[in-house]
Amino acid sequence: MTAMETPNNHFSASNRLCLTLVTGEVGAGKTTRLARYVSDCRGCGLRVGGVIARRTRDGYEFVDVNSGCARAYAARNPDQGPAACLRFLFDAEAFAWLNGVLRSAVEDRCDVIVYDEYGPLERGGGGAFGALNEVVARFPGRLAIAVRRSLAHHVPIALGIPPAGVEIIDVGFLS
Repeated sequence: MTAMETPNNHFSASNRLCLTLVTGEVGAGKTTRLARYVSDCRGCGLRVGGVIARRTRDGYEFVDVNSGCARAYAARNPDQGPAACLRFLFDAEAFAWLNGVLRSAVEDRCDVIVYDEYGPLERGGGGAFGALNEVVARFPGRLAIAVRRSLAHHVPIALGIPPAGVEIIDVGFLS
């Protein structure tokens, strides 16, 4: 059994951060798996903080797993011609809000923090990258992050987490 299946075993023996990467391709079920984990952890009496991403008609929004508050962070780029650099336009204020949610989860001494999803923005040092580094530096629980397979190898390196402290759960495609 993995830590994602046994929420009561979410701490490492050394009381240092444990990282779980929930990997898969677009539509594979990473978000669904993280949402189920949040529910399972709460069922075991654990305090959970962080965000789950939700697809909207026009893009994506972050949802705070504690308050249920949502903030749109990515809107489809109306310029989809050959000169378009990005499929989505990102809202810097929504990322500032997200970073505050992650920092609050540490300050509130949550047992588990979830983040959906580490992507190209974070790989480039943007998005939630700064807040995730703060979580790693200050948080002794389990950090569960959704990430596409193609970026999974980058996350522990970028966050300075040794391989022994990383668990990878590949969700595959939902049937």
